Amino acid sequence: MPAQSQDTNWTNIYTPLRIRAAFVDWQSAGGWSHAITLNINRRGVSVQRATSMISLFCRRMDEYRFKRRDVSKIPSDERFSAVALIEHPESNIHVHMAAKLDGWLEAPVSDSDKRQFEKIWRQCTRGSGALHFEDTLNPKGWLTYITKDFYKSMSWILASDFHPR
Repeated sequence: MPAQSQDTNWTNIYTPLRIRAAFVDWQSAGGWSHAITLNINRRGVSVQRATSMISLFCRRMDEYRFKRRDVSKIPSDERFSAVALIEHPESNIHVHMAAKLDGWLEAPVSDSDKRQFEKIWRQCTRGSGALHFEDTLNPKGWLTYITKDFYKSMSWILASDFHPR
């Protein structure tokens, strides 16, 4: 009874449920202020292509904020900060993002800013994309929602992944 019984009762601490909860807890402390959903609205877009669009979106957000084309020399901690998760890559690929805009933009997010963010995303998708934007009043709730498919093959990205090293 001793050894065999203990082996069958061993619990794997790295279950998908625990990994998801740890991810949500970790990212909840990130200071995310806004929820963004980036719809590509095009069939057959690969995860690699979607990642390229997200990369371009992050760079264009920096260009918008700093009002210059070359943002490569701006320190990473001053650039656009977000965590993005790609969802439904097999059908209706889209991206959920938690972004840190409070304190990053010089003023609170305005309607003009939101229109510009939508324009930037449409440019990144070559005209097919749509952006949904809202204040994240409950970052943990938003992160829990956007990780609902965490058990599947989930791709998550930090905006800083695209900053030069």
